[in-house]
Amino acid sequence: MFTEDLILHYPRSEPASQDLYGADPTFQALSVAPARLEGMKKHDTGLWSFNTRDLMRSSGCQHCSQLAIARELDVAGVKDLVEQYFVEPESLAITYGMAYEEALEQELLAQLGPEGFQRPADKDTFDATVALMREQVPVIYQGYLKHQVGNLTFNGKPDFLVRGDYQLEFVKGKLTANQKSTGEKDKYVAWDAKLASTAKPNYLLQIALYADALNALGMKADGEPGIILGSRSLETFEESEIVPAMQQARKELEAAIKSFDEKTKLADLTLYCDTKDSCSVC
Repeated sequence: MFTEDLILHYPRSEPASQDLYGADPTFQALSVAPARLEGMKKHDTGLWSFNTRDLMRSSGCQHCSQLAIARELDVAGVKDLVEQYFVEPESLAITYGMAYEEALEQELLAQLGPEGFQRPADKDTFDATVALMREQVPVIYQGYLKHQVGNLTFNGKPDFLVRGDYQLEFVKGKLTANQKSTGEKDKYVAWDAKLASTAKPNYLLQIALYADALNALGMKADGEPGIILGSRSLETFEESEIVPAMQQARKELEAAIKSFDEKTKLADLTLYCDTKDSCSVC
């Protein structure tokens, strides 16, 4: 999916060419996401929702996590301070990303037809996605998954949920989904499309979250989840490598929330990352 949460930056004096995912080394960033993708948010039920960037913070930068939690708890002065530094991702990169995703969608639709390639009628409901999986639709586009662990809940939309007896592959430059002689017809593998040429750490956290959500539903196939890269190539990942890392990051995020002192004031928070030269989040 090509919509990403915003990233907060303190710009340096040198010119920069920031990419869509905030990886430019000429920016120091406070990666505090607003509600564009339903980032870290405390609900009236006491649950906290999160996205993959929140997990990146928890595993790589305590400073980022503390500011994000303080912002959501409405610590006086934090929201006003950080919002002035939000930078929109480049619109051109988003446009290219959406065009690529749409091209992949049309290629699969042309091959599988409207019965074999479907999007939930109510695109933002979990129940509609589960219904399509129970109907054993070969490929589900932009389904909706959710999963709660402890006081954390994740909602996400994998670009493609592929039935266990189907395999994605590029044939003559076009994305196809071809049925195999083996595989589970009632279970699915999650795939995301990214315009990037290589898989980035937050992509792996994302597909690990999807795999974990499918597993909790009892609807995860044995196949490896993966990324459809902008180079029109596929990259798969072993769940035994990516899911434990995601689970550890999720535990760290939950611990950070539980240990946060709600009496904290703005003056108690550091506004700069102590490890900004090596921090993969900042």
